Amino acid sequence: MFFGAAELFRTQVQQACADPNLRIIILRLKNARHMDATSVMALEDLVRALRADGRDLLISGVMKDIYRVLRDSGMVEVIGKDNLFLASPSNPNVATRNALKRAQQLLGTTEADVKIFFDPTKKKEA
Repeated sequence: MFFGAAELFRTQVQQACADPNLRIIILRLKNARHMDATSVMALEDLVRALRADGRDLLISGVMKDIYRVLRDSGMVEVIGKDNLFLASPSNPNVATRNALKRAQQLLGTTEADVKIFFDPTKKKEA
């Protein structure tokens, strides 16, 4: 997530969020690297736009270097500590599991229709 990818990020997330029934977005940043100011601003725009529509953003798989950028830029407060889930190298899926539990808490239910969006052009790792 650097300045060259910020507009692509914004466009793809806007497309994914086009469904008005989508209440909570979980953004998995496990593979995000080198987040810069442009990406932080795009993320802040996303958080504010979602909240204006009565929706929430949760972020899972946050690596230490990305957390540091979010903390130093003030984004931890904007997003909310309860909505950030740090990556665990020993259990790569625990952050997303915890984000899903938080989503259930915000929705006030244990039942939810979960949709997974991904970039089909991204090459699979061998």
